[in-house]
Amino acid sequence: MYIAYIDNKLAEYNKVLAQEDGDESVKKEVASKVRKHQLQKDKYLNYKEIIDTTGVKQISTSDPASRQIMTRNTIFEVAYNVQTVVDALHNIPIDFKVTNENDSKAMGGMLRRSKTILGHNNFIAIYDKGYHTRSEFAYAERLKIDVLVAIPSVAAHAPDLAFDVEHF
Repeated sequence: MYIAYIDNKLAEYNKVLAQEDGDESVKKEVASKVRKHQLQKDKYLNYKEIIDTTGVKQISTSDPASRQIMTRNTIFEVAYNVQTVVDALHNIPIDFKVTNENDSKAMGGMLRRSKTILGHNNFIAIYDKGYHTRSEFAYAERLKIDVLVAIPSVAAHAPDLAFDVEHF
């Protein structure tokens, strides 16, 4: 959409140049605007080429390594997400990882890393409701690591509360 906008602006400026009555300052101003919009167009065409050729789904122009992630419910932000593992008994950080993904797919990888760092799976991992994902529970089970994860609340209620999801 933005490229089409730039194309329209370029056509508009070229039309003004074609109709120009000879005023040199106006010609320079319009030529400058044409160059500015052409550079913008080239930049966005380059982004499109990167997306088409590399398979990346997002390009952040403010921080090339950050990505848009869902941070809360339906709120999206261009950000990073930090996963940490802490020994609750001694309050010692064991591991951390900076990612571009939300918590829903992070538990398994952090459990695997923790098991490797500690050299055993004789621990209980505690997570908040953001980690409540069936595939991650299956991964924890394969690693034979016990996990406690908060159960997320029901987002919406049935017309009759007796038929809410939490009762099934």
